Amino acid sequence: MSFLQVSAMNKRSVRAFSMGILFAALLLFISGFGKEADMSVKNAKKVLTDEGFVVISKDDYNKLSAAQTKEVPEKIEEQKVETKAPEKEEAKTIYYVLEIKSGMSTGEISTKLKEANVIDNEEKFEQFLIDNGYHTKVQVGTFELNSSMDYEAIAKIITKS
Repeated sequence: MSFLQVSAMNKRSVRAFSMGILFAALLLFISGFGKEADMSVKNAKKVLTDEGFVVISKDDYNKLSAAQTKEVPEKIEEQKVETKAPEKEEAKTIYYVLEIKSGMSTGEISTKLKEANVIDNEEKFEQFLIDNGYHTKVQVGTFELNSSMDYEAIAKIITKS
């Protein structure tokens, strides 16, 4: 076969392929493929309502928007009044001198600190001492503590760490 014969065969193949694509595109166009469904306003509202949306007219929307913008400044004024009304509570720091005697457990120490309002929860403080290894390092003596200290600061003072 010569080059011209191969070239002619390729031309025929390309033409046939092109005609096939054109024919397929024409069939798809005629059958309505890619054509969006014709949806009326009623059908659209029904579909949206079925999906859980609320459909309102533009006039209703404008009325709601106007009403909402009128209510917002009133609510802001109410909030300003409310924020001015509450009185400030000052957290007073409680100072306490803790005396640890020989043989006292961490539970007894926690109870004394809770009774003096130095800590808020005796069980949490005792568990903190155990979890961090302070329960074996507690020292006998007198210690000045206050309620503004966190568990770590109190533990370091009573263990002299």
